[in-house]
Amino acid sequence: MNVVEVSTKLVADATGAALASAGIPGGTEVLEPLLRALLQVQDEQAATLKRIDANVQRLIDGPWETARTYLEEASLPVVTPEQREDKLRNASTEMYRAVSLQPEGSLQRAYACLDLALVQWLLGTRPPVR
Repeated sequence: MNVVEVSTKLVADATGAALASAGIPGGTEVLEPLLRALLQVQDEQAATLKRIDANVQRLIDGPWETARTYLEEASLPVVTPEQREDKLRNASTEMYRAVSLQPEGSLQRAYACLDLALVQWLLGTRPPVR
């Protein structure tokens, strides 16, 4: 038996005993399946929240990853100067989005700002002071 099974059995037995002392028979037989069902629902909710959290994180990281892809493409030797500048501008746009999605005062925001500053330097421009 694992901890959940032991806990469920213990709570069902204790509640069943309390109900039996109050003159209500059959408490344990009814409560144990009910407790198992409630724990199953709780596990499913936790798994759903975990999936939602992962999807939200992907949305937050999306612009940053897109900017990095533009930077990688801009560094290819077959890219013309005009294409390189276009890719850097696209990277800059995505980095602005990435900065705004990071929590205020966080290390992630500082890294995003640094990446934005580097892209702006490559473009020969300066980002606004925030």
